Amino acid sequence: MDRIKVDIDGMNFYVVGSDDQEKIQKMAGELTQKIQETAKANYRLNQVQGLVLTALNLLNDLYQARENLDDLASENPENEKIQKSQEENRALKEEEQRLLEEKKGLQEKVQDLLQKKKDLEGEVRELKGYLDLAKRDLKSAQDQVALFDQKEKAYEDKIYQDQVTIVDLQKEVSLLKGSEEE
Repeated sequence: MDRIKVDIDGMNFYVVGSDDQEKIQKMAGELTQKIQETAKANYRLNQVQGLVLTALNLLNDLYQARENLDDLASENPENEKIQKSQEENRALKEEEQRLLEEKKGLQEKVQDLLQKKKDLEGEVRELKGYLDLAKRDLKSAQDQVALFDQKEKAYEDKIYQDQVTIVDLQKEVSLLKGSEEE
């Protein structure tokens, strides 16, 4: 069993089967073409509606082909070949249905991931807001610390000047006391 990657209408799928890759790729291309034709002819439909209508059209083609095969089978002595073709058609129908279900599941996953992305983007915006507030608070605190540092320096300078004044006054008092004793 081979695992073959195919692109159907812009979506990637892995097909597991014993058919050759060229055949699988060709079927994927034809399915994409049918989907696009249906979408073009019915532009008002959303993607899921377009896929459902494409599937219905393919089923209609399949039923018509079966009817034609049944008609030919009753006229044709090679009934065995016709029955084999009918079985292949049924297998293709089942594969198409499986692909459509897989596509629907992938679309749901994409929607879930888009919602998670949107939620995470909202959380990021909220966290950026908190970060901006924290930066403003930090800047304010730094400004206050700088202001306190300036005031502390001014007080230290004032204390130093006062100490110098006290020392000068003590010298004067000592001088005055010394001149009174004489």
